[in-house]
Amino acid sequence: MIETVEVGAIVVATDGEVGTVESVLPGATTGSASVLVVRTVDGRLVEIPASLVGAGTTAREVRLTVGRAAVVETGITSAEGQDLATVGDRIVVPVREEVLVATTRPIELGAVRIHKRVETVPYETLVDLTRDDVSVERVTLNQDVNAVPSPRQEGDTLVIPVVEEVVVTEKRLVLREEIRVTRRQVTESIPVQDTVRREVVEIEDPSGALSRVRGSALSAASAGTTGTSDPRA
Repeated sequence: MIETVEVGAIVVATDGEVGTVESVLPGATTGSASVLVVRTVDGRLVEIPASLVGAGTTAREVRLTVGRAAVVETGITSAEGQDLATVGDRIVVPVREEVLVATTRPIELGAVRIHKRVETVPYETLVDLTRDDVSVERVTLNQDVNAVPSPRQEGDTLVIPVVEEVVVTEKRLVLREEIRVTRRQVTESIPVQDTVRREVVEIEDPSGALSRVRGSALSAASAGTTGTSDPRA
């Protein structure tokens, strides 16, 4: 984990900052990086074993699993700041070796300027639109109803009754009156004028007298009597 720690990385204990990494040292047996040489905030150099490095450690930040006091108690003072140490009846001679740890760091090579502008381009897409299509159907019924029917729904169809008042003409036979005709015979006298013909007989006697006799007097003349002369003759 500490192989990737860079020189100058910040070391943070559970209760605050400890210092910065001065170097990374290999272990005596493994040969891999296992010890961090840290310069504390008070200027001392302290070696921190990899066992105290916790999760969340990055190349630029080392997080420890103990507090700052435990770092000082647990960590070993670097040989760079201390000579020989006596432990009991033994003399401890620190033997250390610096190793080269290749690290990378970002450097600024240059700068670019980014300009953002808005341009208008033609764009075409398909959009689903929904509309209602209404079909109107007129159905002729011509039915007699007693009241105006209410509109009703038959599935997706709205039925709207259309009514109208009509004038009804009725023909009936009505006996208006009676004409009574009575026949009876009536006799009456009326004057009648016309021209009729009659026969006139002229009788001339031996003396030369001439008399006229109408047809009605002929019977008397034939009986031997003298006919009456017509006074109008």
